[in-house]
Amino acid sequence: MLSKFAILFFLNYNRLKSYTLFRNRSEAGKNLAELLRKYKDKDPIVLALPRGGVVIGYEVAKALNFPMDVIISKKIGSPHNPEYGIGAVSEKNSFFI
Repeated sequence: MLSKFAILFFLNYNRLKSYTLFRNRSEAGKNLAELLRKYKDKDPIVLALPRGGVVIGYEVAKALNFPMDVIISKKIGSPHNPEYGIGAVSEKNSFFI
């Protein structure tokens, strides 16, 4: 018997094949900037997370001339699988689970 997830995946497989994958994070940021162009007059700020998000955030900020800042945080890993993030701690000792 197929699970609900497997059935939904099967039904949406043709749509999944049509998704565009980006060559790199820089290209993803440039594409995201195009989608965010409508916020240009709203006085936004780009907040980026290290380990991938900074490159994307930089491209958005550069393309749209938005100010940018970086949020430093540390992932809280699961005791049984450290790669599985169950929360985060920020540089000012705030935590999110």
